Amino acid sequence: MPSQLIPMVSKESVRLFTLMLKDIDDDAYQLLRAATIPIDINEADNRDYQYLPESTLKNLMEVLSKSMSEDKLGVVFWRSCKENFIPYFLSKLGGSKTLKEALEEFSNVVSQESSGATVYVQEAGNSYWLVREKNGVDESWFQFAEMFSVLFMCELLRSLTNGIWRPTRIGVRSKDSQLFSKLPSLDFAQFFTERPATAVEIPKSLINTPVDVAASALTQRTLVDMNQVDQGGFLNEFKLAIYPYLPVASCQLSSLLKFCV
Repeated sequence: MPSQLIPMVSKESVRLFTLMLKDIDDDAYQLLRAATIPIDINEADNRDYQYLPESTLKNLMEVLSKSMSEDKLGVVFWRSCKENFIPYFLSKLGGSKTLKEALEEFSNVVSQESSGATVYVQEAGNSYWLVREKNGVDESWFQFAEMFSVLFMCELLRSLTNGIWRPTRIGVRSKDSQLFSKLPSLDFAQFFTERPATAVEIPKSLINTPVDVAASALTQRTLVDMNQVDQGGFLNEFKLAIYPYLPVASCQLSSLLKFCV
């Protein structure tokens, strides 16, 4: 039987997600443990791990969904996109370019941040679409992850076009369109459910308009090429996945084994 590769996600992306825990009146330490996230994720240290197993985000989605209503979760996702995720990803893009070029560059950044999702720009019909492909539609965490992804893609397009872009047609893999129509800032969008991928429409009139992505003042960090991670095989990926947990004495073996199934 061929080895099963372990999807990975960047430490910084996980850290940004954990900032949502401040909106829950609970013990953050226990919530991190429940999501199998290293408890020192937000501490400034010199530890050199850059990636965590994607299962940490799946677990965190379930923790968040069980800790607040869907309406509040949508607001938390939306605010987190605007305050944390959009600035972080924009800081990794270059200077002036067209919207299409900026989105293509964004797709490359996503491939460095996560090995389990694919984002690209596609022309279909009389429009362009920003498309996200992700497996796991039948798993409990998926619809919440897709809620976040829809909000993120919409806020990214708003930011890159200075608010000119407006959400019109959005395709989702989930079955419940009402779950998405109630999300902040998407009241007038039309949703198409049970699509083969998550996709947000971009009018042709906007795709080649110039955008100006401001240079970030944040220190740029060299990211591991996720393609090299794939080439290393299961053993190397397993080592990469468990490394962040080795200094944490309270980490249980049962938690680590979750990454291998």
